[in-house]
Amino acid sequence: MKSLLLSVFILATLNVSAKSVRVHTTLDGWGDVSASFEINADLGRAWVNLEIDDAPSDTDSDTYDKRIKIEGLSYDVDTKEVIYTSENGIVTVCSQTRTRGRGIFRNTRMKNTQACFFEEGKEIKSHDDGFYVTTRKYQTLTLVIN
Repeated sequence: MKSLLLSVFILATLNVSAKSVRVHTTLDGWGDVSASFEINADLGRAWVNLEIDDAPSDTDSDTYDKRIKIEGLSYDVDTKEVIYTSENGIVTVCSQTRTRGRGIFRNTRMKNTQACFFEEGKEIKSHDDGFYVTTRKYQTLTLVIN
């Protein structure tokens, strides 16, 4: 019984220390959104790249990219990692770059760690325009940093 309470306490403290950053919000049912980390290694910058498909059931619809700057997210050139630095100075590794191949077959890929992940969710908001109260469903994408 004591070990069960201890594990519940530890799990609760881990969830308390997690930081959530809202990346994108759109009306529910209006498309598909996928997120990934992108970098500029020369400048030491990192951001979240969203690939948005507004009409996934329409074959003629094109996807487009949207770059989102997250405060505290950067690229460490020495360790080749995307890191998030909190207001307290705590550094979390979100992604690591790996370069493989030779010559023209050389490519660099991002491998996300389990410390940072993207979470999709739903949110219902009420809107009062002075005459009617309406509710709308929204699709949210959040970056969770442990």
